[in-house]
Amino acid sequence: MANLSKDQIEYIDNRLKVGGLKYWDLRLEFIDHVVNDIENKIENGEAFKNAVHNSLISLGCNGNFKELNRQGWKNTNRDYRKKYHKEFLYFFRKTNNLLLFLTCFSIYFLLSEKLILKNFIKISYLFMIIPILIFLFEAIKVGMKKYGKSVNLDYGLSYFSLAFIILNGIPRLFSSATENTQKTIWLILIPIYFVATYSGYKVFKKAINKVEIMRKELSL
Repeated sequence: MANLSKDQIEYIDNRLKVGGLKYWDLRLEFIDHVVNDIENKIENGEAFKNAVHNSLISLGCNGNFKELNRQGWKNTNRDYRKKYHKEFLYFFRKTNNLLLFLTCFSIYFLLSEKLILKNFIKISYLFMIIPILIFLFEAIKVGMKKYGKSVNLDYGLSYFSLAFIILNGIPRLFSSATENTQKTIWLILIPIYFVATYSGYKVFKKAINKVEIMRKELSL
């Protein structure tokens, strides 16, 4: 079996990039998918560039990779959505997590009983902001590492911030409700928010790990 050189891999990568596959990790996964076919064609006497051309044609994406790009996004999103749901459910299967959850909820409930509504809402918004500060810190770290355009990182960051994006507007919907109703909403919202954000953080870390492994593959 022929082994493709680094220059040949870069040629395929550039061909995919010019065709519209902008995310390097999607390109790497696609190259892994087609490299054996290209090597087989070369072994059977085809010139390298002809082998690449014919291999891409056989997959129906010779000149335009927009559909491949869309499908890559779709598949990656499905993968990270499954990981996100798995992490959320797994949180409640660990005894230590349950004990921590119940302890924090009890403290939060006592705060709702002791504080007037105005101060309780301020504390609750502070609890929402803290994970976002962590998210911003992690996002800056990712930017400084210059990973490039990565679909895995995009989804990792998206699921990390998903709970805030979905839940932050809910309290405003009940701003004119009674004090008991507003406090009840917060008592439900914040625990869900923290577990969901923690689950997103775990997914984000998995995305980072996957990208690091893929970068090592590129450097080999």
